[in-house]
Amino acid sequence: MKTMDIFKKEFNEALLVSDLHYSSKHAMLNELIEWLSTRSEKTVFMLGDMVGKEKDLAYFIKRIEQETNQKNFIMIRGNHDKWWKYPHPQIEDSSCIELSPYLNGYYKIGGKLVMLGHGHAADRNCPIPLDKYCPRLKNYLEATKKWKINMIKSAPWLKDKWCIFGHNHRIYLNKKLRVASTGSWRYKYYLDRVLRRKPDFGYALLIKRKNNKNPQDDEFSVSILDARKSIKLAQ
Repeated sequence: MKTMDIFKKEFNEALLVSDLHYSSKHAMLNELIEWLSTRSEKTVFMLGDMVGKEKDLAYFIKRIEQETNQKNFIMIRGNHDKWWKYPHPQIEDSSCIELSPYLNGYYKIGGKLVMLGHGHAADRNCPIPLDKYCPRLKNYLEATKKWKINMIKSAPWLKDKWCIFGHNHRIYLNKKLRVASTGSWRYKYYLDRVLRRKPDFGYALLIKRKNNKNPQDDEFSVSILDARKSIKLAQ
């Protein structure tokens, strides 16, 4: 794919997904591709842990390129993306996938700067990782609130910015604090017994302007999408 400067480009709208964990037998790649093919949005941010092993990367790229209605994909590194290096030769040759060079980055979507990352690690854009408040992903939703409150203390510029992550396999949207997580596309997870719950699988987030017909309209919307409403998912 011809590299574009994703940090200068403006996206009118975008889908956000994460945690497919392709390489796992419980990954829902077929379902994800089927669902994406029903959507009209052209940009998809993948917030980490999409492909676990490098040997599976070529097949993943092939399916995404051939079956998702010419969408553009931006991949962000997760803690299980063991194949990751930037730039990556297979991604460089892809017609529709691009890697983000940062663990956490600011992207202009729907007229606003939004911080996107996987959530497992800190860098200059995100000085406190989510995992500091979410050991082994327990009590995650309450801990996410605590994380954003403490982030604002160390990085005040984040107060009015949305921060959206994957990693926890939970779908979450807190409009007051402007923080969200994307759920999962893996229907079983090795921590299920420890956490006594299943992942929130088959979800995505949608960011867009409330009025796409007027490019000057800066009203901004983040919403949860449930794929169960349009395709059949594993139980």
